[in-house]
Amino acid sequence: MNGNSRRWKAMARQDSTTFAGERLRQAMAPRIAKIEADIADLMAFRDKPSGRTRMTISNHAFESVVWPKLEPVLKNYPDIKPEVSLDSGFRDIVQEGFDAGVRLGESVEKDMVAVRIEPDWRLVAVA
Repeated sequence: MNGNSRRWKAMARQDSTTFAGERLRQAMAPRIAKIEADIADLMAFRDKPSGRTRMTISNHAFESVVWPKLEPVLKNYPDIKPEVSLDSGFRDIVQEGFDAGVRLGESVEKDMVAVRIEPDWRLVAVA
């Protein structure tokens, strides 16, 4: 070789769609644009909590724990629509379509995901 090295060069040609591919693209374009517009509309709700939330709560837990925390949230986010079932009995929240249930910790089934919402209570007997 004379000092000039050979190098590989990549070459490309400009591709175009087939007749069938172009026809499909034209048919799909308005549908894709509509889907993109619908997604953009939904994104407007991303930072704005809204919708129905179904909860089952005992009377005492609602009055003493949940309502004091829920009331200011509802004032700031009026599009949240809570549906509260005041009930002290045990419910299958999944089967009955509830989003959450509030019960004392020791009464929650072991396979349920539980989040503490208040510190432990101390019971005192007074006579």
